[in-house]
Amino acid sequence: MRYEKIESEFNTQIKITEHTKQSLEEKISQLNAEKTKNYDFEKRIQLQEAQLSKMPDYIKLIEEIKIEKNLLEDRIKDLCESPFIKEAEQRGNVYKKMQESELTLNELTVN
Repeated sequence: MRYEKIESEFNTQIKITEHTKQSLEEKISQLNAEKTKNYDFEKRIQLQEAQLSKMPDYIKLIEEIKIEKNLLEDRIKDLCESPFIKEAEQRGNVYKKMQESELTLNELTVN
């Protein structure tokens, strides 16, 4: 009887040990998964910090482009108000009207 009791306790301890081993392996697997996630997050943070460090340069570039755009718009406005451009536009309108008149005349003579 004593042997059976010791054997039973031994088997119980084996089951407890196996359960503990299985639990430990699951926790190790979870820990490795969390380490991988943590590494991925650290890399993403580093990338975002690198991008954030470039932000002042981008803001400066945007401001420079806005200034250049305003200068170009002012230049276009000045050119559009230039007598030379107005004359060229009028000549273009005259040329366009002549072509329309020729088309109309051709249609009338064909019919």
